[in-house]
Amino acid sequence: MGAQTHGLNPTLADLDSVTNSHYELLGSFVGSSEIAREKIFYSYTRNINGFAAVLDEKEAADIAKHPKVVSVFLNKGRKLHTTRSWDFIILEFNGIWLRFKSSRV
Repeated sequence: MGAQTHGLNPTLADLDSVTNSHYELLGSFVGSSEIAREKIFYSYTRNINGFAAVLDEKEAADIAKHPKVVSVFLNKGRKLHTTRSWDFIILEFNGIWLRFKSSRV
């Protein structure tokens, strides 16, 4: 839904207002704000204006057509590619190169 309009130091009332606007917008597509509260599992209220919700394909397609909606996309699960990221990280501190080694076997 784009950028936030409340500025850098929002009040709790500002953040609540953003969340309520998410319930109202989604509620207009799913029948009520109460149903929207059940479907939304996270509201982005600080840096971006948006929410994450469990929707069927038709609901997502309908919302995507709304003029205030920037984008709608499917959140896909991702497979972990590595569990050994620290094995190859080398950092420099005061001219000394540090290499982190995993204690795993």
